[in-house]
Amino acid sequence: MNNIPAYKTKLLDSKTKKVQYLFESNGNKSIIKAIEYTPLTKREGRIIYNLGFGDYNEENGEIFDDSNSNNGDMRKVFATVLNTVPEFFKENKIQLFGFKEVIVLMISRKFVK
Repeated sequence: MNNIPAYKTKLLDSKTKKVQYLFESNGNKSIIKAIEYTPLTKREGRIIYNLGFGDYNEENGEIFDDSNSNNGDMRKVFATVLNTVPEFFKENKIQLFGFKEVIVLMISRKFVK
């Protein structure tokens, strides 16, 4: 997708409508991160998805999108998140045909001041 290195992701098998990818952030320490696409609503016959990401709790499967891990690999983590977008579109047979047919991805990320 670009020249910025990205981590390899693993698509989780889910019985829900959520789609989750996991990867390991290897900056100052090793942190499992998750990327999650969740259907929110339908608009004009198209599903609107929320794209969320954050630290992943392996014990309960929760994603902490308000944590600021300062792991020293922000660009690589962000590139990894972006690299899942075309993969998500392909896996879910979502196609963009033109400007009139737009799928909105809302990135939910809380930034610490």
